[in-house]
Amino acid sequence: MGRKLIRSAWLGALILMNPVSARADATVLLGLMSVGSPRPSFGVAFGYCPSVVGFEIEYLGTLGGVTADHSSAGGVFASIIVQPVTTSDVQFFGIGGFGIWGETFVDGKGTGAVSAKKIGGGVKIGIAERLRLRLDYRLFLLGEPDDASRDPSTRHPQRFSAGLHLVF
Repeated sequence: MGRKLIRSAWLGALILMNPVSARADATVLLGLMSVGSPRPSFGVAFGYCPSVVGFEIEYLGTLGGVTADHSSAGGVFASIIVQPVTTSDVQFFGIGGFGIWGETFVDGKGTGAVSAKKIGGGVKIGIAERLRLRLDYRLFLLGEPDDASRDPSTRHPQRFSAGLHLVF
């Protein structure tokens, strides 16, 4: 059964990587993330979506230094993105994935690497031929710290963001 699953996964990957309909993209996002209290945040994402289903790799983090009132948080995530039909230069999408999250506090201690999941969605609005405005919402579901280090300031941080999305 394991070999059959591996073959099926490879076949699915080859179908998704069909160069005839390939659509790679890059996005830069700015927004607010709830890490204890709302913090300015940024994100950079690279994706490949040859059809309705694709994938995306994203790096995200908070802006500004660590203070007594604000921790610093960030992560790296791999996600599956589902983008149904585009209408009038507006494309809605849903996204879900997993990754690693970390948070650092004013005393220099932090959570260490924490496994995490994310779910969310948004909309891409056409500005020019290959340029879109992207509006996003994410909910992060954090796991337990592996090394019994400090707990994150919240188990379910959220992020609202807007950015520019370039398709190439």
